[in-house]
Amino acid sequence: MRESVWRVQQTRPVRRLSAFSGETAQRALLLVVLIGILLFLYLAQVSQVATTQFDIEKMEREYIQLQEANRELERQIAELESPEHVLQFARENGYVPVYEAEYLVLPAEPANQSEQTP
Repeated sequence: MRESVWRVQQTRPVRRLSAFSGETAQRALLLVVLIGILLFLYLAQVSQVATTQFDIEKMEREYIQLQEANRELERQIAELESPEHVLQFARENGYVPVYEAEYLVLPAEPANQSEQTP
């Protein structure tokens, strides 16, 4: 029989040089952090713009509703101030038209003042 002999050699671990040296890795990490910060700031700005745009649209809708309400109020005022409505209101509250007016004629100088002057 044959004995197989395996030779075992003791080898030193191969030291792999990383693709990045320590300084390069620090620079890459710093670059990633800066890109992250810029991305965060950009997204915050975009979010603020979107929120502002939403607020503007909401205010524009509210402005249109207020304009419509104002037009309705102006229409009601015009209706209530119309001569027909005023006449109807007067009749409902007991006022009657005057066909002949009586006028009181006052003297040019009141009587009390002429008697008091010497």
